[in-house]
Formats: sequence, C-alpha cells, structure tokens
Amino acid sequence: MIDDVPLLPAEVVGYRAWRMGDDGELLPYVSVHGGGVWAPGIVTARCEHAHDAPAVGCSCGLHAAYEPPDPCRDGGFGRNHAVYGAIVCWGEIDTSSTDFRAQYARVVSLAFWRMQTWHQTELIRATARAYEVPCVELAQLAAVAGEYGEEIPQALRGLAPAFGP
Repeated sequence: MIDDVPLLPAEVVGYRAWRMGDDGELLPYVSVHGGGVWAPGIVTARCEHAHDAPAVGCSCGLHAAYEPPDPCRDGGFGRNHAVYGAIVCWGEIDTSSTDFRAQYARVVSLAFWRMQTWHQTELIRATARAYEVPCVELAQLAAVAGEYGEEIPQALRGLAPAFGP
C-alpha cells in the first residue's frame, strides 16, 4: 500500500569521496554504469540499461554514504588524494543498502583531511571555488552539510526504496 512507503525530507544529505581528475573535476573512485564527472550544479542519475535510476535490482543511481567519511576507519591513508564532500539528494532514493542511491544530487561542500598534503589541500580548495561550494576541514563537513538538508533517519537506513514528496 502506498501509505506504507516511508517519505524522506525534500533534500537529504549524503557523503562521498571522489578522486580528482587532471582538470580539477570530481571523478568517482568506482564508475558504476558509466558514471563520470560530477559537474557543478545538478547531476542526474542515468543507467545504461535504459530504465530510470535508481532501480531496485540494479546498482545504478548516484551513490552516497549515510555518514561523513572517516579516513582512518575507511582506509584513508591510501587516499591522500581523495576529495571528500557532502551532496544533497532528491527524487527517488533507494535506502536498501549500506549506502543509498539517488536520482538527483548536487555537491554542496568539499572537505580536506588534516593528513593530506598542503598541495592536495590547495587543489581541493581550488576545486571548491570552481564548483562554487564551501571548502572546510573534514571534521566540519557534517555541520556544513546540515545547512543544506537532513541526514536520512537511522530507522530508514537499509530499508526498501523510499521516495521524496
């Protein structure tokens, strides 16, 4: 029954780690279904199987973590070149996994980790200026992201797909 489908706030916050392209663009660490550059502005999920993304039973959609990254926990010592950030997501959202997948998203903040080199930190700051988003220390990322949307409630994580209003 449609009343049993949980509703999320209009925009929810997610977290990502990207790698930086040669021209300062944000690229996913793993490209799912041809996912490429995360351009400034709105990014729309696409699937090579010609269905709307995200779809149940498929890995398509714009992936995001529920919680801010922790490089020490997540193996960050090998990711000195990672660009961490927060995104807001809306549209159809699949919360049935350890991360979630969304139909639409946009980058709202980038962050650097205190253990990254000065050079990498400056590259991240330049990318943030190009994307016209704030750049903060990783420990501040959740607070800044909270200005743009709400995190998906714990009770809805790992459940069947949820849809926005």
